[in-house]
Amino acid sequence: MKIDYKTYKKPTDFMKFPQGDTVIRIISEGDFTPMHGVGAGSSHRNLGRCRGVGCELCSGYIDSKGREVPPNEPKEKWRWVILDRTGDQVYYLEAGSRCGNAICEEAKKQGDPQQYDLIISKKGAGLNTEYAAKKSPETKPFTQSEMDIIKARKPLLVRKYML
Repeated sequence: MKIDYKTYKKPTDFMKFPQGDTVIRIISEGDFTPMHGVGAGSSHRNLGRCRGVGCELCSGYIDSKGREVPPNEPKEKWRWVILDRTGDQVYYLEAGSRCGNAICEEAKKQGDPQQYDLIISKKGAGLNTEYAAKKSPETKPFTQSEMDIIKARKPLLVRKYML
C-alpha cells in the first residue's frame, strides 16, 4: 500500500479515544482479566496476563542475568475488539476501570453491546479522565467496507491480544 504522507498517522492496533464522543461497535466477546504492565513516562509495556496463584510477576523473580525483578501488581483490564465507526477502523480496546466499567454498566441495562452502537464520551486527561458510555440512539447496519475490515482485522487482533 502506498503511503500518503499528507494524511499519514502511525499505524496501531490499539484504540485510543479522543476528547469528546466516539461511536464504536463492540465486535468480540468481552474479556476481564488482571494484566501486568510497566509504565515509563507516557508509554506502557504490557507484560501479559496474571497467572494467579504462583504468578512470578506478582511475587518477583530473578531474571536470566541474575537481576532481581521486583513484584508487579496486576491491574484489572477490560478487553474487546471494536469497530471505530467514526474512523471505520478495527482496533483492540484494552480499557481500565473507568472506561471498561462504563461500557459494562451500559450493557447491563441495554443488553449485549455487540448488538448496537455505543457512544463513548471522554473528558479530561491523565488521572482526571472521565468516561461515559451510552447506547447510540441510531444503530446502523455494517457497510460492506466495514464488513471487509472486520473480516480482515478481527481474527488477527483476537489471536494477537486475547488468546
